[in-house]
Amino acid sequence: MEKRLFTIIVSAVATLAAAAQDGSLPLVEEGRTWNIVGLHPGATIEDCDYTDLYGRPCVGKPHQYVIEGDSVIEGTAYKRLRCGGKTTTYMRQEGPRVYVYYSGESLAYDFSLNERDTIDTFGGRLVADKVDTVKVNGVCRRRLTMNCISEFGDDGGEWLADIWVEGIGGAVSSPSLFPMWATTGNSARMESCLQDGNLLFSWDDFKASGITADDAGKCATPAIAYDNGRLLFSCATEGAECVYEIKCADAGGGRGNEAVLGRTYEISVRATLDGWHDSDVAVATIGWRNGRPVMEGFSSVTMDAGDGSADVNGDGAVDVADIAGVIAVMAEKASE
Repeated sequence: MEKRLFTIIVSAVATLAAAAQDGSLPLVEEGRTWNIVGLHPGATIEDCDYTDLYGRPCVGKPHQYVIEGDSVIEGTAYKRLRCGGKTTTYMRQEGPRVYVYYSGESLAYDFSLNERDTIDTFGGRLVADKVDTVKVNGVCRRRLTMNCISEFGDDGGEWLADIWVEGIGGAVSSPSLFPMWATTGNSARMESCLQDGNLLFSWDDFKASGITADDAGKCATPAIAYDNGRLLFSCATEGAECVYEIKCADAGGGRGNEAVLGRTYEISVRATLDGWHDSDVAVATIGWRNGRPVMEGFSSVTMDAGDGSADVNGDGAVDVADIAGVIAVMAEKASE
């Protein structure tokens, strides 16, 4: 039984982990479009239709940047960002992190940051001064107010650098692909972000009021069931998707004549749904004690009738030796 269950779980680790998703909202998608207005500090407010986060004037018609097509650079797959029919840079996304490629690859965004976490991007060293949630067009997105950190000279300290929104980009850096603005003393403002022509986010949304978990709704904590070698996940929130991870400290390899097995597998599951906050994380474990499976945290456990759960001594047979084992344990407990 132990060998059979071990094989089942190792197989599950490989197949389920490969299929797992982290629930991050996509930013790098075919058809994603940003309308960017250029910032020109030399202009006056009277000349302009727009101002940026700092009240500085923005002039000129918006430039439209669109993700169109694929490319492979040094063996890594990217999407092309194009403006006016020309490729300006390349992008890729790994979960909550977005990378761009110019002469090399750089981290542009990390939407998983918590308050006071720091990050180095090509825009400098930034700190997440505030993290909250904004709900726009029915979708809840993490919002990070990013401050620039200076450690030198009279200007040492922090000041507002940008506002990042998950799946959208930055208020003045969207989609964080415009170092040419910074090098010329200029910047940019994201006027609107669209997907296949549908408006996702606009400039005013960066300053929208944050919401609480009650406003957005929160997915119910998932249930984890074990059914004859299968792990089953369910959530009471209609339409929610379960995102799972399986960990086993024994996975890996090494050298030598001995390896100690912890023999415990940890399954964690959360539920996610657009427009809702993620659920609390449900955790269940599978381990062994004296050759028998020990299942904890499951909503239900179903095994074959011949699963060997009465095989106390783990010898593969249920017989009088197991009865003697139970009596011995009971006698030892009674004498304590």
